[in-house]
Amino acid sequence: MQIMKRETIANVLVFCLLVILGVATRWISEANYPKLSGIAVNEPSDLQSIGLANFTAIGAIALFAGYFFRPRIAAFLVPLAVMIVSNLCLKHYNNLAQMGIVYVALLLPVAFGLLLRLNLKVWSVAAGALATSVTFFLITNFAEWAFYDLYPHTASGLMAGYVAAIPFFRNTVLSDLLFSGLIFGTYWAAVSSGVLLPRPTQLVPAPIGKQQS
Repeated sequence: MQIMKRETIANVLVFCLLVILGVATRWISEANYPKLSGIAVNEPSDLQSIGLANFTAIGAIALFAGYFFRPRIAAFLVPLAVMIVSNLCLKHYNNLAQMGIVYVALLLPVAFGLLLRLNLKVWSVAAGALATSVTFFLITNFAEWAFYDLYPHTASGLMAGYVAAIPFFRNTVLSDLLFSGLIFGTYWAAVSSGVLLPRPTQLVPAPIGKQQS
């Protein structure tokens, strides 16, 4: 009973901390988002010109939520809560289709996080973060090409859209790798020190002070 109570408290605390981190990084990213209206479609851009666009923790948060929370509904609710709360102060999507596609792209990392339960390693976390970045890039930019007239609805138009979005993709990759490292690293330290209980499928880290040399 005491273990269940401890885990419940930990779940609520982790849920709230993840949502706060996700909302804060989305607001910071949006506040530093560049005005792209003056950038031509075929004009190359770089990281400096796009500021902190797409540099958020939400992908890493969804990945960790899929790994950490035993109830899958809780894992999927984390990125949804981040989006719903943060969108209260952000500009609205152009239409429901665009919003739905973005939400789907941000829920996929939860599934990647579930797979991490089978083998949690540094390389698997990095692979999950990269998969999160790639799927978001492919899905959202395909939707921009399909539903809008920014690029011709041809194969070359699709490729042009992907090429133009590469600077945004760099920010996505950097933020997913950075925040995944920070979140999973903090979790590992908390488990090692006994602050949090490990997930059932995870190899338990050796307690601090008892690790083999």
